[in-house]
Amino acid sequence: MKHRVAWLLFCAAGLGVLRAGAPPAHPAAVERCVAGAWASNLALRRESLDVDTARARLDAARGLYWPRLDLSARYSRADGGRTIDVPVGDMLNPVYGTLNQMLGANRFPAVGNESIPLLLPREQQTGLRLLQPIYRPEIARSLEAARATVAGREASLAAYRRELRLEVQRAYYRWYQAGRAVEVLAGAQALVDEALRVNRSLVDNGAATEDAVLRATAEVGTVRQEAVAAAADRDLAQSYLNFLMNRPADAAIEEVPAEELEALNDAVRAFAAETPGAGRREELAALDSAVKAADAGERAARAAGGPTVSAALESGIQGESYRISRDSNYTQASLVAEWNLFDGNQNRSRVREAANTRRKLQEQNEEVILQIAMQARDARRRLAAAVSSLDAAEMRLAAARGAFDFVAHREREGLVNQLGFLDARNALTSAGLNHAIARAALFTAYAELDRNLALSPLQ
Repeated sequence: MKHRVAWLLFCAAGLGVLRAGAPPAHPAAVERCVAGAWASNLALRRESLDVDTARARLDAARGLYWPRLDLSARYSRADGGRTIDVPVGDMLNPVYGTLNQMLGANRFPAVGNESIPLLLPREQQTGLRLLQPIYRPEIARSLEAARATVAGREASLAAYRRELRLEVQRAYYRWYQAGRAVEVLAGAQALVDEALRVNRSLVDNGAATEDAVLRATAEVGTVRQEAVAAAADRDLAQSYLNFLMNRPADAAIEEVPAEELEALNDAVRAFAAETPGAGRREELAALDSAVKAADAGERAARAAGGPTVSAALESGIQGESYRISRDSNYTQASLVAEWNLFDGNQNRSRVREAANTRRKLQEQNEEVILQIAMQARDARRRLAAAVSSLDAAEMRLAAARGAFDFVAHREREGLVNQLGFLDARNALTSAGLNHAIARAALFTAYAELDRNLALSPLQ
């Protein structure tokens, strides 16, 4: 009851009761990467095996209701062992002797004592044994626990799918950011190369001093260094994204058209201005199922100490050799009732262990509810900060582009030296890189909000 109240408070205060609108969809290329990861990711396959294992245990629990049929065969050879001595001769011979004297004839011969071995020299027993539970309360509790375990494993698999989707989206937007940085630096490389050529020409013609060439050379080296680092970041992001999809590291990544990114940018900004509600996180469903499974396990442990009733039927052949006859056939039916009276407190210990597991999961459920509420608040704040950061980045990029165009125009007219031109170029390049980072951060922050609030359904 306690965790249900906390969940209601979490929904009402932390996330809002109603959704503000449908969440924006990520570009089709990104969704195809997500689908590829869902289909091929190795870790996700391992999680799927856990679900199949839980289903197998559920099938095994269902099988406890069915009768069990066993075929057993035993053939034995024995020598020695204990015997049962029967003094037949001692008891009958005196009587036979008296009768022979009275009759005057030896009609009753003497007999010897008998010694019957308890172990037969040869013996076989072959038969079918059918056992049917009639009353075993722990079976129903175990079946309930198995069903809850399957539901929990399925919810955990869904949670992993949602987490994998977020990781793919993060990797894709990291790859997009690095690719944009490579493009920006490629444009800057052409500009600094041209600036170096012009400065060398000016020095050769005596219109500038050698420090201008040195400054331009330093800028060329800086841009090349940044371009190499950006290309390395792009390759690393590509390798990681392909790793998530279980593909070769150098497999090509589908690019998102610019118009789709613009549409996502506008949709995310509009969505961030609203107050989106939340869906049901799969982690909570998994924990609820785990609590149900633990509760059923506790009740199964309690029921295991009670009485049970089963029916048994056994039929087959037995004797010194394998043959089918009226003398060798046997059939036996039994009704078996059992009730353990003392087992050294073993069952009581199992009940206490199951109760502690249930209480531990309930406390964990409360903790996860608080963690999810905190994650939701943080995700909202990060998305709002990402929107503000992108606004500032766009303002900075527009100002830097305008300043560079103005300086470039004046430079062509000979009114600005090359050092001023390089400074304007540096400002434009820095603003372009910052804009790429801010835009990727916006898309990533939205993906994290989507995951933390469970906005998009898992398809």
